[in-house]
Amino acid sequence: MHDDSDQPSIIPDDTDEEYGRFRQRSPLLRVIAALVVIGFLLLALPNISRLLDSNPRLSQDPALNRDPVASAARPAIVSIEAQTQDGLGITVKRGTGFNISEDGLIITNQHVVSGAAVVSVVFIDGKKYFSKDWVQVGDTDLAVVDIEAQNLPCLRLNYSAPQADQAVVVIGNPLNMERLIQKGAISDVSIPAKGKGLAYIEILVTAAPGLSGSPVIDGSGQVIAVVYAARKHDQSGQNTTALAIPLSAVQDDLHQALLQLR
Repeated sequence: MHDDSDQPSIIPDDTDEEYGRFRQRSPLLRVIAALVVIGFLLLALPNISRLLDSNPRLSQDPALNRDPVASAARPAIVSIEAQTQDGLGITVKRGTGFNISEDGLIITNQHVVSGAAVVSVVFIDGKKYFSKDWVQVGDTDLAVVDIEAQNLPCLRLNYSAPQADQAVVVIGNPLNMERLIQKGAISDVSIPAKGKGLAYIEILVTAAPGLSGSPVIDGSGQVIAVVYAARKHDQSGQNTTALAIPLSAVQDDLHQALLQLR
């Protein structure tokens, strides 16, 4: 996705979001594979609850569901699946995005949709849209996906520079947890982005695969940054924070990307 060789604690989460690679198989091999999977699931059944709770820090606080900023923003948050195909089969990557226009302009991470033959976008009401029309935002890890729709819920953008200790809300789909709301604060606004001439910000929320493309929302309900990766703070991988791209650093590139689509 990008070169962070001088920052080994930064963990890009694009490869972790790949949840399936399907190859062409004969009918007999498909039957054998299905039997093996069923047998594994039967053996693993007693441990399923522990597997699902692999990151105990990621759970929805019911109180946050009543937060007015989060409640107003959630309908504009989408789940994204991007399909890429090569000689081995189809790979599907999952991530998060958010809509910024009533007629469907979705901001997400470039690494989520990179190389995609088709991108699917699902809103909170279950409506699904498909698109083959998306553009990268400059040379950043952001992209905009264009879908054909009308009267969609959307979020406003705020190009003001994020501030240290600023309280924010992050809403996304980590580990298949749909539209998980996390409250946190910006801990650092000056993490250098190697070779890109901008600085990333760090947010004190738990990051996990699937959170890529999540909006970072300020107290007025406007988006000030987009999550793109996780920063690992221990060997277990359980203690992570989110790294995000501030919109203040990509305003011109974002406007150019929008002009390409419309």
